[in-house]
Amino acid sequence: MRKEVCSYCGHVNRIESKLESAYCQVCSLPLSPPNTNVSLQMSTEEVPSLFSRLLARVIDYLLLAILLILVDMITQGAFHDGMLWFINHARGVTQINVALSIFLLTSIGYFVIFHTLAQQTFGKRMVQISTAKLNQKPANFFAYLLRELGLLLTWVTGGWLLIILLVSSEKRGFHDLISGVKVYSVTSQHS
Repeated sequence: MRKEVCSYCGHVNRIESKLESAYCQVCSLPLSPPNTNVSLQMSTEEVPSLFSRLLARVIDYLLLAILLILVDMITQGAFHDGMLWFINHARGVTQINVALSIFLLTSIGYFVIFHTLAQQTFGKRMVQISTAKLNQKPANFFAYLLRELGLLLTWVTGGWLLIILLVSSEKRGFHDLISGVKVYSVTSQHS
């Protein structure tokens, strides 16, 4: 069995035999670009660096911020106006609390949905890392939801749970451990 990452949607495909068609199981497009013999596979030996994981997260947060700004621009400020209406009618709620809550819910949704569908986000795809269960099979929605909630707990508690990520030989953080998910390097294999 081998794994190939779709160069179009980023889905990690499990290919059982050499005779099996080389088309993505999600988007049905060819796994390798035409006229090339290059496939992307998860490396079980190489643990992604902390820098690449952090860079992927930063890229994803920037994309989310741009997305939220674009939504507000497209709706001609209705998003912002609705937030202000809520703040004016709810006691003790500040604009920053509402904005952070919206960003938090959006980011959890983004990470859970993209990890569930493709085992990687746009940021992870750009730095060539992917997530899966320890047996390299795709994790489910609930595992990724638990992973994001574990990461939220890590930040809420002041980030001290990140020490686990720093001392772990597999570079798995608290959020990875409780969800049973591991981050893998995706390497280019020339055949």
